[in-house]
Amino acid sequence: MFNTDLLSEVDGGINEQTAKICLENKIDILVSGSTIFESKDKKRTIQNLRNPY
Repeated sequence: MFNTDLLSEVDGGINEQTAKICLENKIDILVSGSTIFESKDKKRTIQNLRNPY
């Protein structure tokens, strides 16, 4: 019934809190611009977005 080859994406408003919600709801792709680019430690921010737990 459902096409499992499709990916879901959230673009915008992704920070550590919203990333956790998205991942809990099985979102495949998160697009985070300002959260990363405004961060002083971009590597750590990306790590926290990938694993916000």
